[in-house]
Amino acid sequence: MSSSLFSPADEFEIFCRFCEKITIAHLDRCIAGNGKIVDRNSVFEYYCTRCMKTFCYSGTDILEQRKNSIEIFEQRSYTPTDHFFIGEVIHHKQFKECGTVVGKDNGSPSKIVVKFPKSGLRRLVQDM
Repeated sequence: MSSSLFSPADEFEIFCRFCEKITIAHLDRCIAGNGKIVDRNSVFEYYCTRCMKTFCYSGTDILEQRKNSIEIFEQRSYTPTDHFFIGEVIHHKQFKECGTVVGKDNGSPSKIVVKFPKSGLRRLVQDM
């Protein structure tokens, strides 16, 4: 059984739940689920560049590192039944604007934290 290798983003914009600000997070370390191969099922530890606190995300919650710096991801329309990645750009029909996913709340239901230019920071349901 082979797993495809996964290369997480080295840094991205995130909502830090400790300092409660949107800031840049840097990759600190990767924790391979099987102890050997880093894939989508691995856990990635990032740290806030403002307060230096660490937090973990699963590979299923973050975008893969871009192959080149000019690669642009297309925006997706927001629907509560979809799964979104941190760093992904989504379009919300009611707000009539695009925002960037900057965090996740893994509760029931799971929520994403999205930064919109006009509407500000919003928590939206995902994976319903």
